[in-house]
Amino acid sequence: MLCSQIWPSVVIGVSPIEWALRAYISFFCILFVFVELEWMLDIEWMTKFPIMSSFMVRGIIYSFIGLIGMEQSIAMRVDMLHLDHVASTKLQIASIFLHTTAYAMTCLGGFYFLLGVSCMKEFRDRMRRLEKEEKEERVSLAQKNAEKEVLRRQILEEEGLA
Repeated sequence: MLCSQIWPSVVIGVSPIEWALRAYISFFCILFVFVELEWMLDIEWMTKFPIMSSFMVRGIIYSFIGLIGMEQSIAMRVDMLHLDHVASTKLQIASIFLHTTAYAMTCLGGFYFLLGVSCMKEFRDRMRRLEKEEKEERVSLAQKNAEKEVLRRQILEEEGLA
């Protein structure tokens, strides 16, 4: 969605109001990337905002941004009526690209909403917590094994068998 906001602005040029709308949507798209990378980045402040923590809210906002993108696509098609063929072709490609990404964003929002309704966030959080505990157990077991190996080597060296 971010690329579909920037690309038409560069290729065909837009009015200042459209530029501002595209800047806002681009900002939200960048924010959404960080939201989706929460498990990789492990940033503590992200969990404090409702958009970051609730699947239902995330779904509603994703759908809203997708619907705005669809509306922009329709507005671009209306603008095509007043342009020559070459400009109209570029605008049509940009419109299709924007419409496709906006549709995907809307579907993703609907999917997140359904995940929120079915309480899948709690399930995901529980699975992450269990995975973290298992990882900590494996790390502690590996450390114990490493300590045992060091101790074994020291005993072998003391007895002259190593």
